[in-house]
Amino acid sequence: LEGREGRLEGWQDARGREFVLERPYARVPARGLEVVLTIDTEIQRICREELAAAAAEHHPETSSAVVVHVETGEILGAFSWPCADPDRLEEGARHLRLGALQDSYDPGSAIKPLFLSWALQRGAVSPDDRIDCGGPAGYATFGARVVREYSPNPEPLDLEAVLYRSSNVGAVRIALERLSLAGMYEALEAFGVKTRRPVAFPALAPPTYTEWSEFATTREELRRIGYLRSDRRNHRAVTWTGISLAQGYEMRLSPLDMARIYTTFARLGDLTELSLLKEVRRWDAVGRPESLSHRVLDQVPATFIRSALQQVVDNPRGPGRRARSTRFSM
Repeated sequence: LEGREGRLEGWQDARGREFVLERPYARVPARGLEVVLTIDTEIQRICREELAAAAAEHHPETSSAVVVHVETGEILGAFSWPCADPDRLEEGARHLRLGALQDSYDPGSAIKPLFLSWALQRGAVSPDDRIDCGGPAGYATFGARVVREYSPNPEPLDLEAVLYRSSNVGAVRIALERLSLAGMYEALEAFGVKTRRPVAFPALAPPTYTEWSEFATTREELRRIGYLRSDRRNHRAVTWTGISLAQGYEMRLSPLDMARIYTTFARLGDLTELSLLKEVRRWDAVGRPESLSHRVLDQVPATFIRSALQQVVDNPRGPGRRARSTRFSM
């Protein structure tokens, strides 16, 4: 990056001839720094080609990919389609946006492992539990709200099936009824959804979700009495918010935020903070950011969730079975 110019001072006689040969610096010059990013050009190329192919098949408005090294937190690939186009700058700055880091969206079912893992962590559920997920009707009512399944589950599902079949009813029963709304907010705090480390990129999309302050009932009261016995002012709001959060709504996160959360399951409980900065080189030294991680889950619930997530692509009834690889373990 840009350094700093120096300036020398000299003395001349009346005819413009310099008569002091050793001139001191009025300002000492400084060399610029060389900033090295974590991006791997080959991985970035693969992201570009895969997103372009997916766009040709599915015609989305936008799509993004984030690839991270779960041990170090290095962001190896971050690409969005359509990509930056210098020829279209006159149409607006949106053509320079990196949506993988700067756009936010409702994560939907991708957030379910966060709440289910915390329910396991807190002992609100066990892996052997079987959950009624709407039965043959394919839906369940919670107060005035109807939660529907993508496809009916006539028999109760075990916890692994709730996750890999992405049951909406099961997610609400576990997160709201077993864990409680107070526990759901505790999970969001434990994963540090709003306290992520800066990643050396400007204008990141801020993570947002419905705050406790929007309810008249205090956090301590909710934890003590539970959402079903909340006062009338808050019963509808608390129930509605709990149902929405359990399914990944009333919140907006970026693809980067989701990649960060999922490092917890990849590392069996340790969440890794992400960064685009690999090192900063000076003429006399090299500086590297510290790799940071912290434990969120015990190994047992984290291992269970990781195994269940593998079933999303490995199980014949998993919604992600088209993504199954014959070369790599998911």
